Amino acid sequence: MIDSPRTEVLVQPAETFQLVSEAELSETILQIVADWRKHFAPDALRAKSDTALPVRIEVQSAARHSGLGSGTQLALSIATALQIAFDQPLPSSEELAMALGRGKRSAIGSYGFHQGGFLVDRGIGDEPIAPLDMRIDFPEPWKIVLIEPASKKGKTIFGEAERDAFRNLPSTTQAQSDQLKSLLQQSIVPAILSQDFSSFANAVTEFGFRSGMFYAPVQGGAYATPAAQQIVDLVSSLGEFAVGQSSWGPTVFAIGPSADAAKWLVEKIREHGEDVDCQTRIVSADNDGMVVRQSH
Repeated sequence: MIDSPRTEVLVQPAETFQLVSEAELSETILQIVADWRKHFAPDALRAKSDTALPVRIEVQSAARHSGLGSGTQLALSIATALQIAFDQPLPSSEELAMALGRGKRSAIGSYGFHQGGFLVDRGIGDEPIAPLDMRIDFPEPWKIVLIEPASKKGKTIFGEAERDAFRNLPSTTQAQSDQLKSLLQQSIVPAILSQDFSSFANAVTEFGFRSGMFYAPVQGGAYATPAAQQIVDLVSSLGEFAVGQSSWGPTVFAIGPSADAAKWLVEKIREHGEDVDCQTRIVSADNDGMVVRQSH
């Protein structure tokens, strides 16, 4: 998990229901509120309509469909804030995710919301939500550069298109799955634990390429857009960085061994501005998960 961009939700008592958010998020937020009321609200509130809840909800959220899991964080943030506002016990990660329709393909965002850190789930299986197999702290000195291409030409997939893509993709072979598991268990995790950045960077870059190729029939290659491929190639040519695509993109991540290395990389990317048009942001790992602040 990363510490920025964050999703922030403020819930306050009000005489009538009020929602303050970007207009394009309103419908999504109302559906989250409806799901929360259906599964978790006190009995007295379940009889009310969603817009009759006596609360004011103010939302500041990360950009949607940028490959950073902001939809999951938004849903869990609102539901958690409503639980606290109405003095209800906090459900488990699995309960919240299932009730809000999250975590069906990847449960990482749901577990990460509560715990932060570097997480590994078991993948899609018979369980409604994949169990969490591992959670470890990510090294604080290692910094992450988020790189968002200005050009969205290509396939950025979300919503129903994402569900269709998963249904239509060919099944991975056992050999392909074993390759990724080996990279994760024998290279990536040990490198994090020993803070061996060189081994980590090589393994993560390889993991990103190999996993991306599973989705080549949908996105046209290992990465979602030509711009993302161009950025990955540039970062790879500049030195030892872990680089890959976040989810379906379009955001590309590059991880460096220090804040200075991350700043150097950003400067180098800017020097190639005529060839690579993008926005960059340096962030840190989030090893804590959600933060709750209550005022009385």
